[in-house]
Amino acid sequence: MKFSQKARKIVGLFRSSCKAKDKLVEMQSLMGRPSLKMIQEVETRWNSTFDMLQRLYEQLIDTSSTIQTSNNRDVRGTESVCFKAHTIVQDVAAQACTEKGNATQESTVQLGSHLQEGLHSRCGGYETFRALALATLLDPRFKNVAFGNPAKALDAEKHITLECASLMRSNTTPEPQMSTSGPSSTPVETQDSLWEHFDNRIRETQMIHNPTADATVEVKKYLSDAFLPRTHDPLTYWKERAVIFPHLYVLAKKYLCMPATSVPCERIFSKAGEIICKKK
Repeated sequence: MKFSQKARKIVGLFRSSCKAKDKLVEMQSLMGRPSLKMIQEVETRWNSTFDMLQRLYEQLIDTSSTIQTSNNRDVRGTESVCFKAHTIVQDVAAQACTEKGNATQESTVQLGSHLQEGLHSRCGGYETFRALALATLLDPRFKNVAFGNPAKALDAEKHITLECASLMRSNTTPEPQMSTSGPSSTPVETQDSLWEHFDNRIRETQMIHNPTADATVEVKKYLSDAFLPRTHDPLTYWKERAVIFPHLYVLAKKYLCMPATSVPCERIFSKAGEIICKKK
């Protein structure tokens, strides 16, 4: 069994067994120590592993005496696990506090490289999702600056312009053609036969060109507007500028309604799992 799995087994014993938990509290009271719970590692929280190992080492004596009375074979040998946790905690603290030395610089560079690779593997594909890209672009705190790939930012700008133009076309009603009553210098037969096809092409070009041009102007004007401070509410920004950017305001309500993170939802389920469980 790997070291990290062994540590999780030990912590899991004190978090799932009422008998082991009560024994740990009893030992802490006898030793004059504060009553502290074990901290379990969470895969989605990077610092949880360090917290778990640090707490495991702090409770070395209490956990050792408690586990000796346990019949669980998976958690035997806790002394070696706690001492190894102590070594890891000391190494991490020493590396974090040291300002000199080539070894520390190399470790820092290696850590930064691993973090960058991890972020790229986990979040590198987000900009390819059109809904997320458009939501980022329509957030006045980020706009096109939040994109790591400038090409993806231009692609999102292109799509938001097309959607804005489509919205303009759907809201535009064709104006009635004004009939001219009066003598024409050109015979009607000649005008219809020579210029009717050309006039139709002109009308079609104007119907397509005007919404696209207006949408481009509205998007460019929004992107050149001042950025909203990061701590401010973007929905308030759009409510105040609904008249200035009427079509982008509609698209902002469409795309900014989606949640940007699932952490609050996951925390609620985690808290419910602590209150309601099978054993309880």
